[in-house]
Amino acid sequence: MTENALAFNPPQEIPASEIIDQIGNGLPVYYDNVTITGSLNLSEINKVTNSLEIVNSTISESNFDGIDFEKDVVFWGTSFRNASFKNTSFSANADFINTSFTNVSFVEAAFNQPVFFDGAKFRERVSFEDSRFQKDTFFSWAWFLGDADFNYTQFNYYSYFVGTKFLENAHFSDVKFGGFLDFSSAIINHDANFLRSEFGGAGFDDVFVGGLAQFGLTRFYRLTSIESALFAGEADFNLARFDDTVSFSNTDFKNNAFFGAIKLDRYLNFMGANFEKKLVLKGSQIHIVLLENATFGREAMVVLDDADIGIFRAPWQSIVGHINYNGAAYLSLVKNYKDLEWYGDSNDCYYTYRKLSQDHEPFSLMKLLDYLTWIFYGYGIKPEIPLCWSISIILVFGAIYWSKRSLRKFIRTETIKIVPINDGRYEAQIDTTLIEHPITSIDPFLFSLSNFTSGWTTFLYPFTDFKTKGGHTHMAIIERILGSVFISLILAAIIKTYLIK
Repeated sequence: MTENALAFNPPQEIPASEIIDQIGNGLPVYYDNVTITGSLNLSEINKVTNSLEIVNSTISESNFDGIDFEKDVVFWGTSFRNASFKNTSFSANADFINTSFTNVSFVEAAFNQPVFFDGAKFRERVSFEDSRFQKDTFFSWAWFLGDADFNYTQFNYYSYFVGTKFLENAHFSDVKFGGFLDFSSAIINHDANFLRSEFGGAGFDDVFVGGLAQFGLTRFYRLTSIESALFAGEADFNLARFDDTVSFSNTDFKNNAFFGAIKLDRYLNFMGANFEKKLVLKGSQIHIVLLENATFGREAMVVLDDADIGIFRAPWQSIVGHINYNGAAYLSLVKNYKDLEWYGDSNDCYYTYRKLSQDHEPFSLMKLLDYLTWIFYGYGIKPEIPLCWSISIILVFGAIYWSKRSLRKFIRTETIKIVPINDGRYEAQIDTTLIEHPITSIDPFLFSLSNFTSGWTTFLYPFTDFKTKGGHTHMAIIERILGSVFISLILAAIIKTYLIK
């Protein structure tokens, strides 16, 4: 109805006593666009046996405590300023669509048939504590401007809070959702408390929680979807129990995400999720954790202490630098990657584990040896490290041979001569002569390469005269020893990295 139409049709004032008399006489009640004056107090009437419909109206004072409505109750578009529905029973449909409440209570109310609060607006704190919803419940696109208290409530069938806005705190602790709960696209500006609640399937897709999201000790009996959600405060799922797969794909955790000591025999899906701070899985028992395509902020840290995870699918490059140091957790990750046949990730994880382990150890001889294995060997899983050392040694020794003019180069020449022997016969004799040639710029490096790899040189030889040429035979021996050591390291690292799985 437009504002101009309302100006020509002002609400009619109806005394509350008139409605009370109609109800007392068992008559149906229907009013549209009225203002009810006085107190609509039905608390002394046990049952309302006919329908009650007051729509697009204003009720300043009302009391429905303990009433049993046997027929449909419709308050569509009506504004309640002070109302109480404590211990009220609705045996038929209850329609509160687009209803406005300034001060209202539904403590211990019972809704035995579908109830509709779609688009309703609760301007102050409202309590549904200990209420029972036996059939479908609709709060979609409702507004809660103050705290909403649903603690200890039972939703025995489907519950819809799609797009509902909670401008303060939302309290759902110790609630039993017997049917599916659809909380998608809901907005909770402050805390969301679902502590110790039970869910017979739940969807929190695209939900926003500005404060603490408390799901500790909750129980999820069926598939749970919390995808593309945004948790601005801490998300606490400690000690939760999941009987089916739960998905947090593409969810954004701006603060700590606690999943400590949870139990899940299926998938915990974090694919595409974003973690800005801690992801705590400490002490959890999870069959499969999916973290592929997940991202981690600068301060993010994954805590896996004492966790028992069957399969942890998280590429090492995405989580490196974000795993809280714990030796057992790292070794479990190494084994996990081998089981997945992600051998590169397994080696990289082991390398990081050894480096962190070394950093946490006090100085000792063993730490010194461990440090040397890191520098020269890459803990046996980085063959490129001893290879780089080998190339460097070859180049350095080659440069020394060149700068010190430490080599002589001989080219073998052979001359065949025919000489007479006894009885007038002749034979061919081969004279071998070594002719010294000048050293080229490449010769010292060829000698260094050959000496390092095999010790076999065919035409290049180091001088042995210390006084005249520096005597670098000993240097060639040292290089040969280094060659044996580093070639062994290369081969051992290759075998461990690529052949032994």
